[in-house]
Amino acid sequence: MKNRTDQPLVALGLLSLALMVATCKGDAGATGPEGTPGQTGAPGMPGAPLPSGSTMRGEFANYLFSAAAGEYIYSGHSYVFTLTAGATAHYIPFGTTPPTGCPGTGSNPQAAPGHLCLYEILATNVSSRNVYNSTPSGFIVGSNALNAGVHYSFVAWAVTAP
Repeated sequence: MKNRTDQPLVALGLLSLALMVATCKGDAGATGPEGTPGQTGAPGMPGAPLPSGSTMRGEFANYLFSAAAGEYIYSGHSYVFTLTAGATAHYIPFGTTPPTGCPGTGSNPQAAPGHLCLYEILATNVSSRNVYNSTPSGFIVGSNALNAGVHYSFVAWAVTAP
């Protein structure tokens, strides 16, 4: 008796034919009745006030080639939702201990209600860092170069509505 090497091919062919027949479709049927309306979602369109106790998070980078020591770079950051008031701002330079209102880290930014916490993840050639303005719609950050050359910082932030 000879071994048949074509048996798996025949089985595969029959399986393919069965699959094609099973997936063939006819004409589309009539449209069904309209479903009942869904429930109204929670408020929260962009620009609306952030609910009390809710947290927004983000990241940014400031990068500048400074011709001389002391050159500043500024950047403004807008929130998707507004706050009822500007938050108390804290800039936490890399490697320093966060203040009480900032219980997080650069990899897990957190902020107590009413606080904006900016956690520096990495920085090079940075002399000073400041949050110049914390408003209900965002904040402005600035830093200056310690020396001429590349000056940058990467920051993760969190703000929690009061």
